[in-house]
Amino acid sequence: MPRSSCCGGAACLRSPSASAGGAQFTLTVNGEAFTNESVVHWAGSPLTTTYINAGQLTAIVPAANIASAGTVQVGVNDPVGGLSNTLSFTIQTGASGLHTFPAGLAFLSTPTDYTGETLSSIFDAGVTLAVWDPALLSYDVSPTPPADHLSQGRGYWCRFTQTTHLIAAGTDTGAGHSTFGIPLAAGWNMVGDPTAHSVPISALMVDQGGGFVPFLSSSLVSPTVWAYDAGSSAYVAASALDPWMGYWVFANQACTLRVPLP
Repeated sequence: MPRSSCCGGAACLRSPSASAGGAQFTLTVNGEAFTNESVVHWAGSPLTTTYINAGQLTAIVPAANIASAGTVQVGVNDPVGGLSNTLSFTIQTGASGLHTFPAGLAFLSTPTDYTGETLSSIFDAGVTLAVWDPALLSYDVSPTPPADHLSQGRGYWCRFTQTTHLIAAGTDTGAGHSTFGIPLAAGWNMVGDPTAHSVPISALMVDQGGGFVPFLSSSLVSPTVWAYDAGSSAYVAASALDPWMGYWVFANQACTLRVPLP
């Protein structure tokens, strides 16, 4: 029987919450014994599902499904294995341009830019960020730059001591462009989705100076993008960049990651 859980029953929805009124997004479900006929169900209704491997599925969640706050049950149905256990997905009260972060450790990003704005001006509770420096092979921690602000397209570690709200909308620095460039240094880089929509890893490009090359075939980067799964406290390969999530990307040399913009 397929199970949308792991680690002895711990919930493994990659991102178990969203803000009411948000955009369509890709939901990642981790588990075991999935097949290419497994289908993710949202409140009992099937979602358009993509089989990644026996331990992971992704599904498109339409904006209409998170139009209002509440809690829904997510499960996986398979013609052979039957219906899995269900996991709770929380739709939080929110407003356009704002986001709610639950208490706990988060590997996050933002779809807008807050350069020049203090952390206290954009969160309603005190937060501390940590950012990896690939040159020094160590973390910079708030208030040391660049961990003193949030930049669009960058990833950050943050441990929230309580439910915390983003209270400023930020600036979309990618507006009017077809791609968003994220400079990568040689080594490990923390990046994020610079948009409010899911972006498949297969759609990413690398600017190698003489033109764009598909991320998955570029010799300048490792082809795997790593996400942090809070449910299992482990890293997992990502199939897409999802809004508000942070990711690790390894570059063999300095280059620019290009994310297509809607």
